[in-house]
Amino acid sequence: METGRAPSHVALNRKDLELLCSRIGEDRMPLGAKTARLMFLTQPSGHPHRRKIWTKGIRDFALVERAGTPPYWAEPPGEFFCGNRYCTKDGDDLALYDVFLAGKDTAKTWFKEVVSESAALLFPDADIPELDLVRELFEFCRLNGLLKWEINEEPDHPETRGQIAWLHDPYGATILFLNAASKRTQKVTIGVGGRPRIDGLNEKLRLDLLERWDKAKTAGTSAKDFCRDERIKTKTLNCWVDWRSRRQRRSRQTPARAK
Repeated sequence: METGRAPSHVALNRKDLELLCSRIGEDRMPLGAKTARLMFLTQPSGHPHRRKIWTKGIRDFALVERAGTPPYWAEPPGEFFCGNRYCTKDGDDLALYDVFLAGKDTAKTWFKEVVSESAALLFPDADIPELDLVRELFEFCRLNGLLKWEINEEPDHPETRGQIAWLHDPYGATILFLNAASKRTQKVTIGVGGRPRIDGLNEKLRLDLLERWDKAKTAGTSAKDFCRDERIKTKTLNCWVDWRSRRQRRSRQTPARAK
């Protein structure tokens, strides 16, 4: 195994990412981009008020609160953008998070275009590239301290506990994320057959999904139903099953290093 130069398409993607970052930076102010904001709502899978927030202390409902209306469960400001879930190693739902996009119409529309263009560059082979892009952006913001979480719950009802976090400059965060992605494409590790190695996060996502598939298959769930629930194509599942089989064969064939 060796580290070599990035293939030409990777170099091209890096250039495209740099150009996209430049364009985002130039257009942020004219489009009122700073009015756009993302809200990440994280709730346990069994939450009784899915995709709703308790309005107490939420700035968008301050006028209603001052007018004397008691707190209540309401749809978050903006529009539902996408959702995802976290799972434990045994495949059980741990928590779900939903993303809501708010702001001026022009800012929201352009952010969707930015997400679409960025996803096409970073995840060209994904079933739903935009979903992968938002997932990676979420992880990037979380790991780099760009999100500050706050508890959201109805008092005396612990089953309603959730967390929300605002990203008030999604354009700025996207620029940081794309710049980081651009640097990662400068070198790739080449394995057998010259294929780029899968990064750790995607490898874990694949293995976790395949572990869930093993359990579902044993329980009698069809591949079609499983793929529908996981929002992936049957072809993708079959490819990942083959990928794991090749990975296991290589592991068995690799001689143990001498101590």
